[in-house]
Amino acid sequence: MDLETRQVNGKIIEIRGCIRDVQATPVHGVRVQSSFSQHEISTDKDGNYTIMAHEDEWLIFSKVGYVTQKQDIQSRKQISIQFVKGE
Repeated sequence: MDLETRQVNGKIIEIRGCIRDVQATPVHGVRVQSSFSQHEISTDKDGNYTIMAHEDEWLIFSKVGYVTQKQDIQSRKQISIQFVKGE
C-alpha cells in the first residue's frame, strides 16, 4: 500500500530515534515529518528526535543534500536511520 492510499487508523505513539551519516556522525537539522498527521520536527545537534504519530503512518526524513527516506512506523517506537548524501 502506498503513501497516498493508506488509511490511518492506529493509535498515536511516541517515536524516538537518531539520524547518523555513513561515518556514524550525527546529522542535525533533519526534517522528520509524519505522513498523514503532518507533525514535523527537526533533529537536534546530536541527531536525535522525538515525534508523535499514528502507529500505521510513515515517517519522512529529509534534508537538503541528502537522500529523502521513508520509514513505515509499524508500531515501532524506535526508528534510527543512516542518512546518505545525495548527488
